[in-house]
Amino acid sequence: MIDLETSSTRSDAAILTIGAIKFNSREMTLGPLDTLDTFYRRIDMDSCDRLNLHSDPDTLAWWENQGKEARHEAFTHRDRMPLGQALRELVDWFGIDMLVWANSPSFDCIILKNALRACNLHTPWDFWNERDCRTVYHIGQVDMSSIPKADHNALSDCYRQIGGIVIAMNKLSQD
Repeated sequence: MIDLETSSTRSDAAILTIGAIKFNSREMTLGPLDTLDTFYRRIDMDSCDRLNLHSDPDTLAWWENQGKEARHEAFTHRDRMPLGQALRELVDWFGIDMLVWANSPSFDCIILKNALRACNLHTPWDFWNERDCRTVYHIGQVDMSSIPKADHNALSDCYRQIGGIVIAMNKLSQD
């Protein structure tokens, strides 16, 4: 599962944070977050600027209306690294021949692919391995508003999205 926080909604968006969790969509349970194989990086915005990745004034204004903790995580937390380094680490962590899930591959996966390309890195998954959480939530009739939500933290969002997949798969297996 991959989730991004960005400073734009365009496909060439600057990335603020990257969260990812490895999971098996066929498992019917979800352990505590601290027991899972996770990836989380905060990105240095200057590195995105040097790659001409997009920051949108409207999205930045939207961020100003988010919680203090979410803004700190996205913009001011000191533990940051250049985007290229974070993406190299993501590629190494990701492995080969894996499915990639996102709340919308047309957002998270496209932005990651464009950022990888900008850093001269190859995408560690094939397009046919992209999976859309919202489709599974819909088919499994999962109301995501019933699952507690973090305040725009990419890793917490991944965990919540996996929780929705587990609920949907459990419902679908009972039908």
